[in-house]
Amino acid sequence: MDASSCQVKCDFTYGLTNTSSPKAGGKVDKGHLTQVGQLGVRQIPSYSPERRGRIDDAERHLSRLEEQARALDRVWARATALRCRALIAAAGGDLDAAQRSAERSVELLERELQPFETARSMLVLGQIHRRAKRRRLAREPLVRARDAFAELGARLWVERAEAELARIGGRPSTPFELTETERTIASLVARGQTNQEVADALFVSPSTVQANLKRVYQKLGVRSRTELAAKVDLSPES
Repeated sequence: MDASSCQVKCDFTYGLTNTSSPKAGGKVDKGHLTQVGQLGVRQIPSYSPERRGRIDDAERHLSRLEEQARALDRVWARATALRCRALIAAAGGDLDAAQRSAERSVELLERELQPFETARSMLVLGQIHRRAKRRRLAREPLVRARDAFAELGARLWVERAEAELARIGGRPSTPFELTETERTIASLVARGQTNQEVADALFVSPSTVQANLKRVYQKLGVRSRTELAAKVDLSPES
């Protein structure tokens, strides 16, 4: 996506179906699911009436899906809708709103321990940062998404994340290299801080700290805070 074109992949591939609730009267409406999933705004100039019409159409169907997600009272459903909301906002040029929706989607999914859906929202967040020319901010969620997809064996999604990383350039990281956030959290934990103390220091939720810490353990091959402290360089920064 660039200044003259947009690409919306507002898909609900793993959707909001197969979820029932007496309050919602059963399953989410597949008609809305399909309409949003087939938005298909691809490389259409920003001034195009066709583009605007398709975004407006997706907006109507997404609004209905958001209502049903709230009625179902499913956190993962709301988070998936937020990811789609982020894509629509980005297609409309409101990158700040897109970023907020994507970040909220990631936060909700991390709390629900949904690694695949979290990675998908991370990928969207990285794409939004890249489009806003915030390459440094884009790299971390893209790396996290790629690493999560790799861990889950989702090869095609790994390729998508790697393609996004290639577009922002710079030195590529390996799947086992800690991200900036992971290094910061690892350092604080290795110094003896609790998850809550780390969360307070970084203005994130304890569940976000725990999710990052889990990845740190896996990448460094450690199983305890004691082993982590022995592995992490605690020398003062220059």
